[in-house]
Amino acid sequence: MSADIDGILDGIVIDGPDAADSVPGSRRPALIKLTTDIESLVDDLETGFNSRASILRWARSSITKTLGEVPTSWYGELSAQFRGVRDRDGERVLLEALLVENQRTIDLDQDAVDELKRRIAIEVLEPAFHSAFRSLRNDATEYVDSDGSSETEHDAHKQSFIAMRPYLSETDCYQRVAVGTLLDGLDDAGEIRRWGAVLEHATHGEIPQRFVKGCLCEPSTRSLLTESDPTVAQERARELFAAHHLLPAFNRGVRDLRSRSKEEADAEYEQKEVPSI
Repeated sequence: MSADIDGILDGIVIDGPDAADSVPGSRRPALIKLTTDIESLVDDLETGFNSRASILRWARSSITKTLGEVPTSWYGELSAQFRGVRDRDGERVLLEALLVENQRTIDLDQDAVDELKRRIAIEVLEPAFHSAFRSLRNDATEYVDSDGSSETEHDAHKQSFIAMRPYLSETDCYQRVAVGTLLDGLDDAGEIRRWGAVLEHATHGEIPQRFVKGCLCEPSTRSLLTESDPTVAQERARELFAAHHLLPAFNRGVRDLRSRSKEEADAEYEQKEVPSI
């Protein structure tokens, strides 16, 4: 029966005990695409991460893949984990548990680590998946192919867009660029302003109105964002900055747009990267 579960999660509909060799693809592929996207989040969580930045990027991707259904408060709680000072008392326990073993600063029992990851999957991602599924189900298009073939642009596990919603994938690109350029560092005041323009799209207008002004006018923040050769402490501060300021705003934005984004099937489309500012 595990093969049947794998088949469904891979975008195949099981239709009776003898149908494994020639089953049709899902007629509502957006729901299957939603499922596989969240399964990929769980897979990455279980594997573990090589750095704090990788954890941050995973958390960022969970926002669009769950359609913003993880409570925004959870991202606020996660951001507190990035306040740990490694040279003094090690990472916060949650971050340590999410890192792969050879990147941890303290010894952790592997059974306890596995249990913590299961709790995140069950208590954070699973409820978000349930809510996302319910919000998507009424808008998920049902496709009927005249030849009954699953090898069409409606093939669930070949879809390029998150939940088959192009604007969600577009927003995902904006968010990825916004975080990536922050972690890499911005060149100067002009680039901070242009980065702020990307943030408007990445947060769907949920970034505070004077956020960019604060980044430009507060000397410590401006220095942090534009340092070309950051120290380890500054790199960690950028990660905290992104976790604290950006992730909650990203989530609020996706929660607002999730019901406004329209479905589009495009299994063959290769998603284009949004140019870095």
